[in-house]
Amino acid sequence: MCARTANFILLLQIIALMAITIKEIAELAGVSRGSVDRVLHNRGNISPAIKEKIEKVLKEINYKPNVSASLLAKNKTSKILIIIPRADKDQYWELPTKGIKEGAKLVSHYPIELEWMTFNNESDKSFKNTLQKALISAPDAILLAPELKKESQEFITKIKERDIPIVTINTQLGDGSTVPYIGQDSLQSGTIAGRLFDLLIPGIRDILIINMGGNTENAQHVINKEAGLRLFFADKNNKVNINTIEIDNYEDTTQVRNIVEERLDGIQGIFVTNSRIYKLENALRSQLEKRDIKLIGYDLIAPNVKLLKEGFVSFLLNQNPKQQGLLAINMLTQKILFKQDIPLVSNFPIDIIIKENCDYFYSQ
Repeated sequence: MCARTANFILLLQIIALMAITIKEIAELAGVSRGSVDRVLHNRGNISPAIKEKIEKVLKEINYKPNVSASLLAKNKTSKILIIIPRADKDQYWELPTKGIKEGAKLVSHYPIELEWMTFNNESDKSFKNTLQKALISAPDAILLAPELKKESQEFITKIKERDIPIVTINTQLGDGSTVPYIGQDSLQSGTIAGRLFDLLIPGIRDILIINMGGNTENAQHVINKEAGLRLFFADKNNKVNINTIEIDNYEDTTQVRNIVEERLDGIQGIFVTNSRIYKLENALRSQLEKRDIKLIGYDLIAPNVKLLKEGFVSFLLNQNPKQQGLLAINMLTQKILFKQDIPLVSNFPIDIIIKENCDYFYSQ
């Protein structure tokens, strides 16, 4: 290869990494800027020979249009609609909210804006009303926390009919074959909880699953976590009794105590299927410690971290909620601007948190 050819190829590679201008493309092709402009915008009125020279250069430099500049020129701002629970009602949702906002900062150089429609995740009516309101909106993409399975599936069907990209976080609907999901494999996390109980208490016989929150039969991630725990022990030779209780009003310490206390006889482990394991402390701490009952729950929110460090909770399973929000914004932005396909399933690793490694994960 001659030096001149090598230098030309090197120049093309360097330009390909930069924001190339019409003037630079014209110089490489040996044509006028007007000719390049006509090819880029399909305006016609150009000879086949000149068009071929320009297209050859575009191919060699792997040219991609500056989408954000094009949108700005059209005075077009794309909107991502955020439908998640209110953070002031549930501490867990402070983390996805933070991730979503950080994701928005990372793409702030693009003409992208967020519209928030938050709901009270302890009110089915609030979620349903929010979905109805969202149907009236005209977003370019949607990030959804599908709180209720049936209502979410109906909403997603209507959104897909409008050809609006949508991503779900925190809860996977079905097997993930119909709508993109970002988050943890809830079934697998339940199986891991079973493995941890088996390590904590060899030959364990009695486990209590506590679902803190209403209408859990319509919450797919809770269903999957419980199923995963049962699946692990189904493969064990020893018989393990696993019972489930629901606590709707988990803010009422007296109710929590009354519901759980009468079920504690013989219990060796308690599995709380969401971030509210800390609700057991005020209601039952002395009893649980006296009976040496091992606790496993989810999520690195401040009260849970405190109990983990104190030894009241044995393990927390980290669902990476902050990263879920950040990745969702990035994927939706890539879809809107660059037409990149969104993977149907983006699972995060299932982090097993103990008091000795907690600070590393919690500080992130």
